[in-house]
Amino acid sequence: MADEIRVLAPNALLGYGFPLESLEAGLRERPHVIGADGGSTDPGPYYLGSGTSFTGRESVKRDLGHLLRGAKAVEAPLIVGSCGGAGGEPHLAWVYEILRELAAEQQLALRVALIHAEQDAATVAAAHRAGKLSPLSGAPELDQQTIEDCSRIVAQMGYEPINAALSEGVDVILAGRACDVSVYAALPILRGADIALSIHAAKIIECGAYCATPGSATDSIIAKICDDHFVLKATNPARTVKAPSAAAHSLYEQQHPSRLVEPVGVVDVGAAEFREQPDGSLRVSGSRFTPAANYTVKLEGARRVGFRAVTVAGIRDPFAAANLEGCLAGARSRVEDAFGKPDQGAPYEIRPHVYGLKTNGGRTLVDADVCLVLDVIADTQERASEICSLARSTLLHHDYPGRISVGGNLALLFSPHDVAWGPVYEFAIYHVWELDDPLAPFPIEYVQL
Repeated sequence: MADEIRVLAPNALLGYGFPLESLEAGLRERPHVIGADGGSTDPGPYYLGSGTSFTGRESVKRDLGHLLRGAKAVEAPLIVGSCGGAGGEPHLAWVYEILRELAAEQQLALRVALIHAEQDAATVAAAHRAGKLSPLSGAPELDQQTIEDCSRIVAQMGYEPINAALSEGVDVILAGRACDVSVYAALPILRGADIALSIHAAKIIECGAYCATPGSATDSIIAKICDDHFVLKATNPARTVKAPSAAAHSLYEQQHPSRLVEPVGVVDVGAAEFREQPDGSLRVSGSRFTPAANYTVKLEGARRVGFRAVTVAGIRDPFAAANLEGCLAGARSRVEDAFGKPDQGAPYEIRPHVYGLKTNGGRTLVDADVCLVLDVIADTQERASEICSLARSTLLHHDYPGRISVGGNLALLFSPHDVAWGPVYEFAIYHVWELDDPLAPFPIEYVQL
């Protein structure tokens, strides 16, 4: 490998933005690759199931445009992982269309690799029958019907498909669902860098300057990977990289206190040394890699479970708040009179979320205003909205001990009072998939713009 391999992470997520001065400072370091994470499961299953992005088009185009110009200026490949938020086919196509617009506007000739991550139900079902799928903690039972019910299933690729595309000399890689680490570790590993150091550095910089002090998910950081260590440096002079914050981010979203689990194996950071440098950077060494006995990737599948309607209300009367449980029971009873019980006829759920109440020895304590979020899910949007309306109006006028008014139990924040939120999805597949070939589920398409 070269004396050092430099990886620039502009921010935590494509579309979050970053100071242009920070990007320019990072480009002056002449990075060998620029990476950008485009997605996450943090916003929940809706975006995977619906095929939409949780970041706005204008924001993504702005960030991608700046990164594209920067990558061309330093002649480094640009890699975007988990395109469009969830990394399915519509998400990948959405980001690709934005890239096409930018290429035309900036008059750029680009060789682009599109790495697909969406899986068809037949492939997943065959893997399930072959005993290749294992549930992650909290995952539901998996059967043929559950797989077929999923609107969309994606596999989370490791660095191998990205490296296969880099080996073809591309300018831009747009990847479907991908491990965050893979976006930043791929090129260093391809060029011969130590795999433990590459993965550890990638893990720390995957959220941009969030690992710096003060931390920010909307600022940039660069990793310089050498033979026996790596150096992390924030590109904004207002930030430094301290040992505690970088060490903490080493364990971000990990179950074990010193082990980073990736498809290819485990990086043990228990013996890693974090040494702060006079220039505000951080030198890290001592990470160790153990290959996995079986190569696995995560599968994420979302299925539609109904439609949602929501109302938000405040409660100030302490007597109303103290008797809220009884009022909610009355509302449920009124809904059952009108629509039947949830398990008899049309299915629905009423999920009240209450904020600001405490209990002590069976007594309800009210310290301040109480917030009630009434969440209703039913098989159609019309039924969800009707049930939400009936439950809300019943609560508004329901009697309770100590009541001195004739109405107005709830302070309704909005007009209209109820919001029809549309389809509701849940993760029905949250499993790991044992693979014989890390490239097999991730076909690569090459396009010349």
